[in-house]
Amino acid sequence: MKKKNKDEKENIKDVEVKEKTEEIKTPEDEMKRKRQNKQVLMAIILMVVFVAIILLVPFVIKNYINKFTYINLDFTKNKIGEVTFYNTVIPMIDPNGTIVQDYELDLRSDPRKLEYIEANISTEELKVIRNVKTYISVPSEVEKCSDNVIAMANFARFLGGFAQLDVKGASTNESYAKEFNTTYATCKTNPNNTVIVIQSGNKTKIEKTGKNCYELTYANCEVIQVTEKFDVMILKQYMDLFERKSNNPLKGILG
Repeated sequence: MKKKNKDEKENIKDVEVKEKTEEIKTPEDEMKRKRQNKQVLMAIILMVVFVAIILLVPFVIKNYINKFTYINLDFTKNKIGEVTFYNTVIPMIDPNGTIVQDYELDLRSDPRKLEYIEANISTEELKVIRNVKTYISVPSEVEKCSDNVIAMANFARFLGGFAQLDVKGASTNESYAKEFNTTYATCKTNPNNTVIVIQSGNKTKIEKTGKNCYELTYANCEVIQVTEKFDVMILKQYMDLFERKSNNPLKGILG
């Protein structure tokens, strides 16, 4: 019995000695522990920052870097495949001034960068005639550009969809028009229609050459740029009238 008690006392003593020994830490151990804690904390902070970047970068790009306001319209830059689009939504209103629908437009050019294109037309001079044919007329020979078809299709779609014009293709070359059974239309032959002549030249520019006649000249295959510049000019006038609470902004453009 005495021996057992003695063994128990020795065991307790050994445990106490062991615990006291474990409690004794050198300065080096303390520094090591602090260093490890600091490394763990830094790892957690870096992880939080990394996750925040992953979540915030797309949001910032979409809502700030790729978004801008121009001519009183909000544009968003989007890339689909290899093609970059500049999307905007235009409020359409009825004669009573009530917004009835939105017209969505995708430009292929940054509208802000189209200001380099010379246009000798003031806001008050930009008029197109409604309720009669609007001719998009091209010569028989045009500069062969890969974007010609896209540009013409988008231009006609905008004039027909947004400006609500009755658009038709034509040619400024009479013999060519007869040969290929298409409409022959120039400013002289159709003074009571809006005629938009699209042609290649030495400089990209837009000119008003008659009461209802416009010449869109493009150099270096800038056919998309010059047609979209004309779109933007119409939109600028429309939005100016819209911001002034005009009951029918399109009426200020359409004769």
